[in-house]
Amino acid sequence: MLPEDNDTIAAISTGPGVGAIGLVRLSGPDSIAAADRVFIGSKSPSEMDHSTVQFGRIVRDGAVLDEVMLTVLRSPRSYTGEDMVEISCHGNPLVLKDVLSAVIETGARLATGGEFTRRAFLRGKMDLCQAEAVMELLSAQTQEAKRVALSQVRGRTSTEVARLREQVIQVKAELDASIDFPEDVTDEALMRRDAKREGSGVELLSDTARQLEAMIAAFTASQQVQKLPTAAIVGKVNVGKSTILNALLAEDRVITSEAPGTTRDRIDVDVALLSGRRMRLSDTAGLGVPRDELDAKARAKMEGAARDADVLVMVFDASSPLGDEDVQLVETWGGRPAVLVLNKIDLGERWDPSVLVARCEDLAAAPVVLTCAISGFGLDELEAALDKLLCALLPKMRSEACVVGTVRNERLLRKARDAINTAIRASQAGSWPEFASSDLGEALTALNEFLGIDVGVDILDEIFSRFCIGK
Repeated sequence: MLPEDNDTIAAISTGPGVGAIGLVRLSGPDSIAAADRVFIGSKSPSEMDHSTVQFGRIVRDGAVLDEVMLTVLRSPRSYTGEDMVEISCHGNPLVLKDVLSAVIETGARLATGGEFTRRAFLRGKMDLCQAEAVMELLSAQTQEAKRVALSQVRGRTSTEVARLREQVIQVKAELDASIDFPEDVTDEALMRRDAKREGSGVELLSDTARQLEAMIAAFTASQQVQKLPTAAIVGKVNVGKSTILNALLAEDRVITSEAPGTTRDRIDVDVALLSGRRMRLSDTAGLGVPRDELDAKARAKMEGAARDADVLVMVFDASSPLGDEDVQLVETWGGRPAVLVLNKIDLGERWDPSVLVARCEDLAAAPVVLTCAISGFGLDELEAALDKLLCALLPKMRSEACVVGTVRNERLLRKARDAINTAIRASQAGSWPEFASSDLGEALTALNEFLGIDVGVDILDEIFSRFCIGK
């Protein structure tokens, strides 16, 4: 620990903006004494038992700053392992800043990003994998990302990695004993190529490497599921692509006009579907023959969005006959997963979408949605079709899979696996046992860093610098 890790710190722990409740948090040896100086209630915070709550007022220079609920959490049974005080205020940013300022004036220091969680790690309340997962949980944008982060926060991944680490330690200890005391410890029970008995070092290491490999594979699959799925709205000019985007967002995010070609640039926005699933939606320029350099650039961005998207939302004007641009759209991009949207159904007769399938058989299974984007008709059906299609495209994750959530942790698992496999190969090749022991030492270094055992301040600074202040 550094000296500043023993200071009393304070911060606003709720997000910016107005809310019903806002939280000011203190942690450190003087946190309860600091609360005594600013809180007036039926009893002082120092007289309160652990995990008790009291109504009262925060005052500064005799003036009441807010009426609050104050919670006392005593060491070591708090989030950080230190004495903590949590002050629940009215969620006005001005009130929160006043309360925080009053606390700082008592001698507390403003916390840095992630300092509360850093202290929880330093005092053994969680390991480094769990600490990193706290930030992953806060920033999760998909259900899978939330599941992975919550699993790690609860310690499931750490428990499994710690178990594998113990297996490596066991084999390395026996191997080192055979090196130091060759007359007392034979190779038969350790790493020899012909070791056949159950529980030999090679078998135990092979099992460890296999389980590390499974965690690495689960990470790769999970990363695909965790990323926001994407959809691009494509179609010829003036079919209502931007109006559909605005309707899905329930706001005028994109300028719309009766004039064709209003949208030139690609616009990416995040949308929450009715199911709660989030996705990234791209509005693109209308498909047509480029008239100038700007049109050519807009066309290139449309094509880029279509290539990058998981799903295409192909929009057609249901009140007008198919044009050359509609045909080009279907024949060029019809092989992609798509939802077919027949917009402007309020303006005239609808044509049969079978004519699109005649142009591209791959669209036979594509859902067809009839919409009037201006009135909002059919938008719920469009969201449902998108949600179902995106869900079908995402890889399926086994709920029992043990997954790591960060690239740093996946890299450490790979490093440990590779070192273990090198040790196995060295043993099978008849190399000196010192070589295998050195390889297992590298594996242990990686697993130690994963769990936060003997890590340097620079690693901690890098990890916790990504945290928000107050967590």
